[in-house]
Amino acid sequence: MVFDLGVLVSEPPKYPTLPDYADSLTLSHAHLDHSGMAPALYKKQSLPIYATELTFQLSQVLQEDNIKVTEQQGYPLPYNPKDIQKSITGRIAMGYRQPRNIHSGISMQLYDAGHIPGSASPLLELEGRKLLYTGDINDKDTRLLAGADVPEADILVMESTYGDRLHPLRDSSEKALLAAINNTLDAGGVALLPVFAVGRSQEILMVLEKLDAPIYLDGMAKLATKITIANGGFVRDALELRRAANHSTWIEHDHQRRELTNEPCVILTTAGMLNGGPVIQYMRSLAGDRKNSILLTGYQVEGTNGRLLLEKGHIIDPDTKGRLPVSASVRQFDFSAHADQKGLLEIADKADPSEIILMHGSPEATAALEAKLSEEGYKVHAPEIGETIEL
Repeated sequence: MVFDLGVLVSEPPKYPTLPDYADSLTLSHAHLDHSGMAPALYKKQSLPIYATELTFQLSQVLQEDNIKVTEQQGYPLPYNPKDIQKSITGRIAMGYRQPRNIHSGISMQLYDAGHIPGSASPLLELEGRKLLYTGDINDKDTRLLAGADVPEADILVMESTYGDRLHPLRDSSEKALLAAINNTLDAGGVALLPVFAVGRSQEILMVLEKLDAPIYLDGMAKLATKITIANGGFVRDALELRRAANHSTWIEHDHQRRELTNEPCVILTTAGMLNGGPVIQYMRSLAGDRKNSILLTGYQVEGTNGRLLLEKGHIIDPDTKGRLPVSASVRQFDFSAHADQKGLLEIADKADPSEIILMHGSPEATAALEAKLSEEGYKVHAPEIGETIEL
């Protein structure tokens, strides 16, 4: 039984070792670091794959795009589009809080994880004992999603991404972003917002809904938004999301991209870490003018153009491989879809487990969270990669 099987999106991409055998695969959500290798496992071994229906739809979009991007970069991939199509056969969609027997004596329910639309925390039950795997989880409400639904469990397998820090209040981040956009527009510039296609682009559209300025949406964010609206039961307010989407103009052609960079406006486009997609074309047009701004709303992984921009003030053009200097204003805002240290401690309190296993965090973040949980009296494991824990 496997929970999540992903790809580390880097240059070159990094892949996990596939298990020799698995009874099933459960995907907590669609992001590639959690779903990116599902077709490869199914190619090796036909098996049931469990997730919400929205996770299946969004993960397929991201997997297909990953093939395209990886091929453009010249790296090999362990599966192809036909393998993605074949893996559809193994899909078993589950709703939230709907128990299902998935193996002899083992039942599973999915609980809303509050991370991105369709994200889930699987709860396993065997002989009266319960294990909760959080996946990526967010306990705070956002405009797009309600905070995580956390059940009680005997064993809690919990992420620790931000186990060593706190996030600002969402309202503060929204106000700061809107102020930066208005300053750019007042100066006659263009505010370029590189966004993650799934989750972040929809939330930012909702933040900008009442902004009195032209708003454009481009890249894979369009398809992700369309799919999310069609699955409106997975968001807090489907009508509000639809209104926000209708408040924007969706870009379809290159000539539109060239024209709109000449007027003060707001552009939301993929990719969120500036490694490809339409954002590169916009960067070529906008990066050299100080009145424009590049406003980052997501974490920038080491080795990406986004991290390079923050640390060195330039990006690498993926087509020419040359350096593209950036004179435009660059700022980063915290719209994280992960719980911070305080939130993770509250999640642990809600689950009330006898044991906690920490994963999905840097050594520093995991160690800080382990110390806090231990102080509160929890029995905590922080395993090394490859370590086996017997419960």
